[in-house]
Amino acid sequence: MTYPKTDALRQKVIETIAEVHSESRWRWPPAYKLVCKRLTEKGIMTGYGRRFDPTTLYAFLRRSGYSGLWGVAQELKGAD
Repeated sequence: MTYPKTDALRQKVIETIAEVHSESRWRWPPAYKLVCKRLTEKGIMTGYGRRFDPTTLYAFLRRSGYSGLWGVAQELKGAD
């Protein structure tokens, strides 16, 4: 079962990860701290209204069906 609010949040997080990747020349997947910093700058918070930190970002991605940033990287690589 999915919830519209969670789906929208997941989409924003994935878009931000892709954005960070497109701006980065060296690392793929990008560092968790870099992604968390960008999410904070954009004002994207967790479902509880807190800022993302590397641990919560990893847990959020795992619950969403990804194996962390690496899993998102593999999905985005396949979409290219």
